Amino acid sequence: MALSARTNQIQLSPVDPMAELDRMQDRLSQLIDVWSWPSFFEDGAALADVEEPDDAYLDAYLVELDVPGVDKSDLEIQLVRHRLIVSGVRKEGEHRGVLRHRTRTVGEFRHEILLPGDVDPAQVSASLADGGPTVRLATPASEKPKAIKVGGGRDAASGAKEKSAGNS
Repeated sequence: MALSARTNQIQLSPVDPMAELDRMQDRLSQLIDVWSWPSFFEDGAALADVEEPDDAYLDAYLVELDVPGVDKSDLEIQLVRHRLIVSGVRKEGEHRGVLRHRTRTVGEFRHEILLPGDVDPAQVSASLADGGPTVRLATPASEKPKAIKVGGGRDAASGAKEKSAGNS
């Protein structure tokens, strides 16, 4: 008995490598979206630097925040005891074409900064430049170092004691 030869003809479809990369990127984006990037940064909260007063160089805390694209009217800054609270709204810009990819967050944000010391609430100011506010929080007079003049040697200290004893 003779066996008949079987031929399986497989049709290969052309592969578009760019389409395959796009498909893989979409899938990876879906996986990353599950982890929700903004939640790692408190829902898109601003990045901030806090400078502490250092001797005579600074007499106030300086807080610099990065909130690019936020208008001054959409920004609110509050001081509650030792906490500086910055909140606002990042509005979505106008798009002329189809938005294919987004990494910038839009919507409301809130960022709280715990200050390391006391501040004078009457001497707090803020300015907005270069994509972010700078908040200056003056330290109270009691927190500022006081220079103490050093007098003469031992004799000057004992002379002061004798003088005060003679007045009694």
